[in-house]
Amino acid sequence: MERLSVIDMEANQAKLFFLEGSNYCSIDLPKYFDFGALLKMSECKYFYDLSCKLDKDLIKQVKKCENVNYNYMSNKDGKYTWRQLQIIHPILYIDLVYEITKPDNWKIITERLKQFRNLCNIECYSIPFDSDNDKSSTANIIDNWLENIENRSIQLSLNYKYMAHADIENCYSSIYTHSISWAIHDKLYAKDHRFDPIIGNIIDERIQCMSYGQTNGIPQGSVLMDFIAEIVLGYADMLLSERLKDIYDYKIIRFRDDYRIFSNSKSDLEKILKILSEVLSELNMKFNTKKTFVCDDVISNSIKQDKLNSLFLIVEDKSILNWLLKIRQFSLKNPNSSFVKKMLVNFYEKKLKDLEEEPECLEQLISITTDILIRNPKSYMACSGILSKLLSFCTDKIDYYIESIRNKFKEIPNTDDINMCLQRITLKFNRDKEYSTLLAKKVYGCKEELWNSSWLPFKIDESVLINETEIENIDSIIGTDEINFFFYE
Repeated sequence: MERLSVIDMEANQAKLFFLEGSNYCSIDLPKYFDFGALLKMSECKYFYDLSCKLDKDLIKQVKKCENVNYNYMSNKDGKYTWRQLQIIHPILYIDLVYEITKPDNWKIITERLKQFRNLCNIECYSIPFDSDNDKSSTANIIDNWLENIENRSIQLSLNYKYMAHADIENCYSSIYTHSISWAIHDKLYAKDHRFDPIIGNIIDERIQCMSYGQTNGIPQGSVLMDFIAEIVLGYADMLLSERLKDIYDYKIIRFRDDYRIFSNSKSDLEKILKILSEVLSELNMKFNTKKTFVCDDVISNSIKQDKLNSLFLIVEDKSILNWLLKIRQFSLKNPNSSFVKKMLVNFYEKKLKDLEEEPECLEQLISITTDILIRNPKSYMACSGILSKLLSFCTDKIDYYIESIRNKFKEIPNTDDINMCLQRITLKFNRDKEYSTLLAKKVYGCKEELWNSSWLPFKIDESVLINETEIENIDSIIGTDEINFFFYE
C-alpha cells in the first residue's frame, strides 16, 4: 500500500485531501454524521456568496464572536479529566484550506516542511498522509505509530544504550498562533512583516477568528490542525537541531508531541532534554513532567506498558461471563488501554456476534460492560456494539437499561462520547429519545446551531449533516464494521 505524504501532494491534491469529511472532523462518530455533505454545501456558499474570500469586515466581526467552533468534550479517564475537541466552523475551515493550498502559499509551506524533514538526527513520523485503504484516520494513525515509532525505537536499541521519553503537555492548546508565522518564514522575517499578507500571518489570523481573537491554542479535532501543529513542531525540531551541533551521537524520533531521544551517554541525554525544554518554552510549550524520563532498557520502554502486560495474558474463556470479567480485570490494571478495546472487539466477534439465544447471565453482562465503558473511554464504541447486541434480546426493557446506564454517568462531567454512543444504540428503537449533547440533538431535528454564524450574511444549513439514508439502512445491532477499532499486530 503506497502512502502519499500531504507535503508531497500538489496544491489541488492537498485541497481535496483536507476537504474530505473524515479529515475535517477526526472525532469518532456514528457514520450517519455526513461531514462531507456539510463541507460541499458550505463550499458552494463560500464560492458564490463570499467569492472565495473573507473580507476585512467579516474577519473583524468573527473575532468578536464566541463559540464560532463547536466544542466537543471527550472524557479521557472515565472521571474528571477530559479533552476539548473542536469541529471548526465549516466556512472558516474551507477558507483556511483555500488560503493554504493556493499554489504559491502551498509551495512555501511544503518547502519549509521538507526542510524540517531533512534534519540529520531528527526523524518525524506524524506528517498527515493519504492512504488507499478503508481504515479510519484513527486506525491509520495507530498503524503509523506502530510501524514507525515502536518498531523504529526497538531497531535503534541495537545502536544506543539509553533512551529518554518526553511529551508536551496540552500541546494544541499551548501553541502560540504567532509562532506559526515564525515557523514558516523564520522569526525575524515574520516579526518584520507582522502586518503583511504572508501565509503565516493569514493562518495566524484565521485561527484567531476561530478563538474569539485569542492567540493561545489551536483547535484539536481535524487533520488540518494536525498539519498546522506539525509546522510549529517541525520548527522546534529545526531550532533544537541547530543548538545540538556540539553533540553528535544521538537520534531523535518524534510522533506529534511525543519524543524518543536515543544516545550512548546519559549526560548527553540530559543536555538534549534541557535544550529541548528551552526551545519549547520559547514557543509557549513545556514538557509533561509525568511522562518524561530516562531509561537504559530501550526495548521495554519502546513498547507501551499495556501491550507488554497483554503478551502473556490469556483472556478467552468458554464461559461468556468469565471472559468479560477477565477483560474487566485487565482494564482495572491497565486503565483506558487500547488493548481493552481490542479485547472487547475479539469478545464480540467470537462470543456475541452469532449468538441467537438470550444468555442466562444477560443482566450481569450488561452491568459488566457498562462498568468497563465508564472506566475506559477509548472503549466507548466497542462497548456500544456489545450493549446493542445484548439489548437486542430484551427490546421491551431497553429504555430501563439505557436510563440505568445514563444514571451511572450522572456524576461524570463532559460525556459527549457516551451520549453519541447511547444514541446510536437507541436510534432504531426511538429516534426522538433526548440526549444532552447538541450534536446528538441534531439527529432528532434540533434547530439550535452548532456553530455561531451570526457574523455571516447567510445561514449554514446544518440539517445536511445528518445522512437520512444511513439512518434508514443501519441495523439496530452495531456491527464491527461500525466500530472504529484497530488491532495491534
